Amino acid sequence: NVKEVIKDLYEIREISGLIAQTQYELSIRQAEAFELVRNPLKYLDNGFVSDLVGKGNHKYEQKEISFELEQKLLNNQSPLIDKSTYYSDLQNFSISSHDFRFTAARDKFEEKLKNGISEKEAKLQISQELNHKREAITDYYLKRTK
Repeated sequence: NVKEVIKDLYEIREISGLIAQTQYELSIRQAEAFELVRNPLKYLDNGFVSDLVGKGNHKYEQKEISFELEQKLLNNQSPLIDKSTYYSDLQNFSISSHDFRFTAARDKFEEKLKNGISEKEAKLQISQELNHKREAITDYYLKRTK
């Protein structure tokens, strides 16, 4: 249960919980979550994340962010940890940071299907949200979480 893991991460180390929640809710890679946690004012704008750059220097489309997460990012007082500390915290749950992206992709895909969006259109939308350039990558993500 991803929400339980994130809650438990907050208890282990608040900043790890914040990074994990950011990854999951925004469907972003750990490097992008670290960047957003490091510089929230650079990217947050009235309920949206804008101008976040992903792998391959591809800029994400503007993403809506929950009020709760936006406030946590803006009010964060915890010093940023290094990636090896984050990985170590995740090892308590036998997961990798990319598991948050896989799970977010699956959860958002299922939500779109429930809302009557066709499978093909849902995959295209998820692909855009993940900042993928090929639909085959999104298929791989969805297969990882079956």
